[in-house]
Amino acid sequence: MKSTVCCTQCMKVLNVPDSVPVGVTVKCAYCKNRFVITRKEAPPDSLPRRFWENLKSTIIRRAVKDVEQKPQ
Repeated sequence: MKSTVCCTQCMKVLNVPDSVPVGVTVKCAYCKNRFVITRKEAPPDSLPRRFWENLKSTIIRRAVKDVEQKPQ
């Protein structure tokens, strides 16, 4: 059986085998970003909510990073 994870960079939903444990670093097939699997979800109906939560946190992280890097 397969589970799904969401890439932390491009937010694409990826299928991973159940044999891949949480905590393993994987590479996104789309953007080639490497990220650690923090949790896996099986039910497809949970994907839209998780997508928006990840998108929101990524936008906030990037905004904070941009503000921190802005010259004073």
